[in-house]
Amino acid sequence: AADGGTGNCPTTHYHDSGSGQVCVQCEATCATCNEATSSDCQTCTNGTYYLWKTTTGATAGTCNAADGGTGNCPTTHYHDSGSGQVCVQCEATCATCAGPTGNDCQTCTDGSQYVWKTTVGAAGGNCNAADGGTGDCPTTHYH
Repeated sequence: AADGGTGNCPTTHYHDSGSGQVCVQCEATCATCNEATSSDCQTCTNGTYYLWKTTTGATAGTCNAADGGTGNCPTTHYHDSGSGQVCVQCEATCATCAGPTGNDCQTCTDGSQYVWKTTVGAAGGNCNAADGGTGDCPTTHYH
């Protein structure tokens, strides 16, 4: 019987809707999944894998080795500390980031923009065009 007789597949399998009442095992790197592809993992099989999500609210993602096996997320993602081994893609304006918001950028996707930090020691800031396109920081910030 499916998942203790509930009529659902266990979390280690997904329901193949095209085949009737068939439960198929998740892709090899997924411990739990909701569909067939490697981008539908909900958790990963091995402690060396991190779940990479495209957005904070995403319910699934791909399981990848953390940044070269160092145990960290790649610079294009931030570690969602409240969710265990989960890396979430940076906000769209950030090429690299330290967190989920546009104020956590470390570098910008648009090369003509600067990261504006509120303090010298801040881990990140928001991406803004340089002062009127002159290539300089505004008078309220220094380079």
